[in-house]
Amino acid sequence: MVSASILNKQELQPLIQLDGVEKSFGPNVVLEGVDFDLRPGEVHALCGENGAGKSTCLGILYGLHQPSNGKSCAMAENSGSKARLMLNR
Repeated sequence: MVSASILNKQELQPLIQLDGVEKSFGPNVVLEGVDFDLRPGEVHALCGENGAGKSTCLGILYGLHQPSNGKSCAMAENSGSKARLMLNR
């Protein structure tokens, strides 16, 4: 008989994380104090009106934009080993 343990979601490391992210394009502040994390097994939707910053958030996660403040990080798998990468600081 095989026993399985259920991990508390708070114990799992986030796969994707934004911590206090801010982004400005010139004088226009488009993101201010964004905190977000995605843990294994979770599903999220990023919703908002036009100009709310959805594409900018994803651009920061993709590495297309550098945050003005805050940090973003993602978990990556390389050759079977997992490493936490700081994409932006």
